Amino acid sequence: MLNAENLKAETITKREDIERIITFWRDNAYALDSDPDFFLKILDIRENIISPFLIYITENNKPISLLVARLERKKLSAKIGYFKLLSVGVRSINVNYGGFIGVDTPTTRNIMIKTLLKNLEDGVADLVFFHMLHEDSHLFQDLDSCNIKSWRIQKSLPSMHYEMKCPESPSDVLEKKSSKIRKRLNYEIRKVERSLVNPKLTVDSSGEKVDDLMDELELVTSKTYQRRLGVGFVKNAEWRAILEVGFEKKWLDVWKLLECGKCISYIIGFTYSGRHLIYAKAFDPDYANLSVGKYHQINVLKELAGRNNCKLVDYGFGDAAYKKQFSTNEWRERNISISSSTIFSLFVHLYIKLALSMDLILRTILAKMGLTDRIKKFLRKNHF
Repeated sequence: MLNAENLKAETITKREDIERIITFWRDNAYALDSDPDFFLKILDIRENIISPFLIYITENNKPISLLVARLERKKLSAKIGYFKLLSVGVRSINVNYGGFIGVDTPTTRNIMIKTLLKNLEDGVADLVFFHMLHEDSHLFQDLDSCNIKSWRIQKSLPSMHYEMKCPESPSDVLEKKSSKIRKRLNYEIRKVERSLVNPKLTVDSSGEKVDDLMDELELVTSKTYQRRLGVGFVKNAEWRAILEVGFEKKWLDVWKLLECGKCISYIIGFTYSGRHLIYAKAFDPDYANLSVGKYHQINVLKELAGRNNCKLVDYGFGDAAYKKQFSTNEWRERNISISSSTIFSLFVHLYIKLALSMDLILRTILAKMGLTDRIKKFLRKNHF
C-alpha cells in the first residue's frame, strides 16, 4: 500500500524536461493518444498548444504514475445536433485519452486531482478537460464525486465506445452472425463486387509516397459530410505528421478500396499495444447506395484476422450501427470538464450546459420518432 508521505508530484511543462521521464512513459503507455512519440509530434505541430502539462508521481524517487496532458488555447464550442454555436476562447489543461498511466490507486488519483485543482486556483488555466473517460473507471467516479461546487463540473452526454475481439480467421467475421444477418451481409458484399468495375483492396504500411497518399485521401474526404462537420482527415501539416510517425513506428495501415485504380474508400488504422484503432475512415458518397463503407470494413476485419500483434479492433469514438454490429464489447464514455471559480468560467459552463440540455432534448425527440439514422443517411447522401 502506498504511503502518501513517500510520494512526490511534479508538474512538467518544459519540453527539455521530458527526456528524463520518457523511459517510464514508453514502458507504461497503453493508448495511442498518450504515447510519448505521438504526443510530441502533436506538440510540435499544433500552434494552439502552449506547453506539455505532465503530472509525474514518484515514490521515494522511483516513478510510479503519470498524467499526460497539454496546456492549450482552446475554442470551446457548444453544439446542438450537428450544428456548432458560438465558440469561446479558454486556456485548458487537456488530459489525453488513456492519459492516466502507471499505478492507479485512490492515493495517486487524489494527488492528480488536487494538483490539477491547484493549477486552476493559481490561474494557470480556465478549465481542466478529460477526454472521454470510461464511466466505470475509478478516475471518472472520483471526479464525479469530488468535493467541488456543482456548477464547476460538467459532464457531456454519454457516448458509446465499441470494440471487437480480433477474429482468429477471416471466416469468423461473418460466421458468428445469425443466418439472417449473414445472408443480408453476403448479399451486400456480392452487390458491391458486381457493381464496381475492377475493384481492388490495397494496404499501405510503408508510407513511401506520403504526398500521393494524402492526395488520394483528400479527394475522397473533400466530398463527405464529415468534412462539413470539421472532422476526419484533412490534407494539412498535422495529418502529415500523424501519418509520418505512424509509418515510422510501423503502427500504421492505410486500407484503400479502389475502382479502376481510383480510391473510393479508405480506413486509417493504428495497431498499438495489441489494439487496432480505426483512427479515421471515409467513402465517396457517390457510392453510398452500394454500402462500400461496410464492405470495406468487413474486408479489413478479415485482413486483421489472426494477426499476432492485434488482439482487439477499436472503432474509436462515437456511436454507429456498423460499430455495434461488428463488436464484442461496448461501454459508455463521457467528457468531464472542471472549471476555475471565476465569473468567466461560470458563464462558459452555463452556456455549454444550456446547449447540452437542448441537444439532449433534440436527440431524445429524434430517437423516439425513429429519425436519428435517417438524418445521418440524409446528410451523407446529400454531401451535407
